Amino acid sequence: MQYKSVFSTLFVLSALFFIAACQEDDTDFDKSFSFDYDFEEGTEGWTALFADYPVGKEEDMGLSFKHTTLPAGLPQNKKALEISGNNTSDDLLMLLTRKITGLKPNATYDISFDIDLASKYPESAPGAGGSPGASVVVKIGAIQEEPGTVEDDQEHERPNWDNLTELVKGERTDDVVVIGNIGIAGDEEVYTMINLHNDETGLSFSKKSSSKGELWVMVGTDSGFEGLTTLYYDAIHIVFTEK
Repeated sequence: MQYKSVFSTLFVLSALFFIAACQEDDTDFDKSFSFDYDFEEGTEGWTALFADYPVGKEEDMGLSFKHTTLPAGLPQNKKALEISGNNTSDDLLMLLTRKITGLKPNATYDISFDIDLASKYPESAPGAGGSPGASVVVKIGAIQEEPGTVEDDQEHERPNWDNLTELVKGERTDDVVVIGNIGIAGDEEVYTMINLHNDETGLSFSKKSSSKGELWVMVGTDSGFEGLTTLYYDAIHIVFTEK
């Protein structure tokens, strides 16, 4: 009987330890959410949003968005999201947006973005209004409501969130931060894969989720180059970590 009692005690202690360990793992898991999109099967819920252009000029500016293969010179068996626009308005914003659900309600998250995109615009090349590479910056962001546009008194479509006009890496508002540009090395226009992320020192980004545990994420470009920009987003990886 004594041996059975000791065995039972050890069994109970082991079970409690196992349960505690599982609970600890579950807590850690609940504080971190990872989302991966490679666009091989479709847009995966991402849509395009254009802003900072004259009302009704979408066709004239060649604003377009589609799911397609990567451009020539890159693997033709891989799919991507193509977004394109001619920046005749001097300040064209071209974004991909998506709703994220399943987060903890009213919780503040550090959000890490890792983006693979194809660009053909040399960083050092000159251009009207600015370089087609260096003057087209990449922004990431998140807001609680669906991103959209509102018409201002100058009859322009403007973003309905706290955007910024500075084209400088590290510039930010509460809703977005600039993490780099679309420039590639050299002086030849050939589509090249580049990687951009915001987990560098000073480029951290955090946002509070809605009461429903939702956030709308944004990835895209703000252009100072007065010309055509066509980009291919090959993959977007996002990690939410509760603070």
